[in-house]
Amino acid sequence: MVVKSSFKWTKTHLLGNNYLKIGLLLLLALFCVTTNFSSNVILLMLRSEMVFSHLFYLPVALAGVWWGLRGVLVSVFVAATWMVSYFLAGSDVPPQEYFPQPIMFMLIGVTVGILREQTLRSERNLRNRVKELDCLFAISTLREQTDLLLPVLLQSTVKLIPPAWQYPDITGARVVLAGHTCQTDNFADTPWQQGCDIVIQDEQVGRLEVCYLEGRPPAYEGPFLREERYLLNAIAERLGKIVAHERAVTALRKSEFTNRALVNAIPDIIWRIGRDGTLLDFKGAKDFNPVVLAEDFVGRHLTDVLPLDVAQSALRYVEHATHTGAPQIYEYQFPANGELHHYEARLVLSGADEILAIVRDITERKAREALVEEERTRIARDLHDGLAQSLYFLGLKLDFIRKQVTRDPDGVVNELLTLKRITQSSIQDVRRTIFALRPVDLERLGFEPAIQQYTREFGEHMGLNVLLHVRGNTARLSTPLELAFFRLIQEGLNNIAKHAHAHTVWIDLDINPGGSGQLTIRDDGIGFEPEALPASGSGKMGLHQMRERVIKLGGSFRIESSADAGTLLCADIPL
Repeated sequence: MVVKSSFKWTKTHLLGNNYLKIGLLLLLALFCVTTNFSSNVILLMLRSEMVFSHLFYLPVALAGVWWGLRGVLVSVFVAATWMVSYFLAGSDVPPQEYFPQPIMFMLIGVTVGILREQTLRSERNLRNRVKELDCLFAISTLREQTDLLLPVLLQSTVKLIPPAWQYPDITGARVVLAGHTCQTDNFADTPWQQGCDIVIQDEQVGRLEVCYLEGRPPAYEGPFLREERYLLNAIAERLGKIVAHERAVTALRKSEFTNRALVNAIPDIIWRIGRDGTLLDFKGAKDFNPVVLAEDFVGRHLTDVLPLDVAQSALRYVEHATHTGAPQIYEYQFPANGELHHYEARLVLSGADEILAIVRDITERKAREALVEEERTRIARDLHDGLAQSLYFLGLKLDFIRKQVTRDPDGVVNELLTLKRITQSSIQDVRRTIFALRPVDLERLGFEPAIQQYTREFGEHMGLNVLLHVRGNTARLSTPLELAFFRLIQEGLNNIAKHAHAHTVWIDLDINPGGSGQLTIRDDGIGFEPEALPASGSGKMGLHQMRERVIKLGGSFRIESSADAGTLLCADIPL
C-alpha cells in the first residue's frame, strides 16, 4: 500500500507538474550541451570525426511524450542548442554536413508529438466510451430492479447521466416522463443544452435534457460530442422502453385481474386440458366435491380424476375439438356429494394443443325438464281423457238430439240439459288446463310466496276456498324438493277440482327440524273408496303420479277417503 501510494503521488505531482518538466528538460539540455562541447573538443584534439549528438534525442523524445505537438518547440530549442555547442567547440565540419542533424531533431519531435496526441485522443475516447457504457449498464441494472417505482428509477437515472459526459462537474440533467419530473440539483436552462424526445409508438411521452453550466469549446453539437448525442438518444430510447414495459405490465396485470374476476364470477367448473388429456389448470365450482383435492388436479390425466367411461368420452371430444377447432358440447353423469349429478361440458379451442372446458351442473335443469315433460304428459292426458271425450260425447248427443226432434220433442229438453252440464264441465276442464299452463317463477318469487300465489289464484279460477298453512323454515328445502312439493300441491288441487266437487281445500306444509317435510291436502268433497283405486291404467292417474313422485324421493304417500266424507292426502319426504 505504501509503495502504491508513493508511486501515485510521484506520477500525479511530479510528472504532472509542467514546471518540473521544464526544469528537467533544461538540465538535460545543459547536460547535452556540456557533453557535446566536451566531446567535440576531445575529438578535435584526437582528430576524430565521432560526435555524441545522439544525446540530444533524449529531451526531444521526452518533450513529445509529455506535451504532444507542443513539444516541437523543445525540439527547435534542442536543435539550436546543438548548433551553439557545435560552434563553441570550434568544429571545422562544413555547415551542409551538420544542418541535417537539427532538422532530424525537429522531425523526431513532430513525429513523437503526433503519435502522443493520437494516443491521448484514443485514451480519452476510450475513457468516454467506458463512461457511456457504465451509464447504460447502470440504467439497465436499475431496470432489472422490478420493485423500484418509476419516480425513483427516473431520479436515479438523471444522477447517472452527468458522470458519462465530457465535463461532469458542470453537467446537469432533467427528465420529464409520464407525469413525473426529475432533475439533478444543478440543472438549469442555459445556452449550452441538448435534448431528446422520449417516444412510445410514435407518441411523445416525455423529454430528456442535458445542460452545461459553463461554455466549452465547440464540438459536434455545440460543446457536446457526437458520442454524447448518441448516448442521449440511447438513454431516451431506453427510458421509453421502460415506460412502455411498465404500461404493458400494468395492462397485463389489469387484464389478468379482470380475467380472474370473470373466471371467479362463473359458477361453473373450468378446466384447461392438453390434447393428450393432461389437466393444465382447474377452477372448481363452489359446490363441487371431486374425487381428489383441487390442488392435486393439475398435471394429472383425465382418467385419474374421472370414471373411465366418462374420461374416454371426454378424450374423444377433446380430440375432435383440437382437430376441427369447432366448439363441442356433450353431457355426462358423475357422482358428486353422494348423488348422481348431470353435467354439461362445453369445449373450445384455446391454443394449438389446448382446450378450455366449462363444465356446468345441469342436474336442476334436468329435473325441471323432467317436470315440464311430466306436466306436458299430464295435460295431454287430461285433454284426452277429459275434454276430448266430452267433445266426442257432445257430438254423439247432438246427433241423437237431431234424430229425436221430430220423434220425441219432450225428451230433447232433457238431452239439452245434459249437453249443458257436459259443456260446463268441459269449460271447467279447459280453464283448469289453461291455468296449469301458466308459469310460476319459483326462483324469482321464492318457494313460499310462489305456492301462496298459486293456491290463491287457483281457488279464484276454480271457485274453491283454498286455505294454505306453512310451518317451519322452507329455506331448508333444496331446489328439487321445492319443485316436488309444488307439483304435489298442483296435482292435488287439479284432482280435487276435477273429481271431488269440493268447496274448501286445506293444505298444510310442515318443515320439521327432525329432517322431513310433511304435506297434507284435505277437501270436503264427495270422496271415494281408496280400495277401488286401480293400481294403474285410467282413473285417478294424478294420484298415481303423486305416489310415484314421493316414493322416488324416498318418502311415503298415504290416501284416506270415504264416500261423502272428503279425501286426505299425506306425503312425508325426507329432507
